[in-house]
Amino acid sequence: MPLKTVKTVSLGLVGSVTVWAGPSALQCVARMADLVSWLRCVVGASCDGGGMTPATVEAVPDVLVAMLRVPVWNTLAERADGIRRFLPACPGTAVERFAWLRSLSPEQARRAALLDRLEALCGHLSGRPALGYGGDDPMPEAALQEAEGFNPQLTALIAAYRAARGVPVTAAG
Repeated sequence: MPLKTVKTVSLGLVGSVTVWAGPSALQCVARMADLVSWLRCVVGASCDGGGMTPATVEAVPDVLVAMLRVPVWNTLAERADGIRRFLPACPGTAVERFAWLRSLSPEQARRAALLDRLEALCGHLSGRPALGYGGDDPMPEAALQEAEGFNPQLTALIAAYRAARGVPVTAAG
């Protein structure tokens, strides 16, 4: 079943948030009213309490993970595709790949390392846990950092997710 748009909510100057429904996302829609109130409060649009309860606050990070997963993956995949176009074609075998890595300029090697990181994070978001990231962490902070700053609406959702988790917002994000 393809995803369909359920509701688009304006968040004022920040933009809007669209919630999709599909087989695994239907439970997100049930919490939409609380989520919208909470998001508006986080981004400063309006904050009237919105009927938030401790149970809703605990559920909001899960809803935000569902909302963030595809846009974060898309951003990371787009960045990886751009890097892939910049680099010479990567061979398939380990021996050939080692020779390929040694032949790269320092700038190309830096980009190849970033490509590996982005591909690992995309895999993690797709359900294949990457080395160095907990299998029980559905949205590693590294993925958020790599996706941040390329889309204002996504950046606002990332900030809301961090606020829901109690992660302090820094000047960098």
